Amino acid sequence: MTPKNAKRVASNVNFKIPAVTPLWQLGIKEITGHNIESAGREVVNKLLKEGWILLHIYTLVYHEDGIWRERPMAILGKPKKKRS
Repeated sequence: MTPKNAKRVASNVNFKIPAVTPLWQLGIKEITGHNIESAGREVVNKLLKEGWILLHIYTLVYHEDGIWRERPMAILGKPKKKRS
């Protein structure tokens, strides 16, 4: 794809910014964080099935044994009322 075509394609894409609700208005009573590598992903999927809400995904960067490491993480919130 040439830069000229890329501009034309980008101009035709309709980007919608999702409505953002402040955290305190979500009625969250509990927050937890988990890694989302293989074993942690199973825990996160279980929490989501139980009604927890995925609030944020980020990469945790940390220094361990002289090596910089990265770990994908998820923050979930448990609503006061079960979502239907």
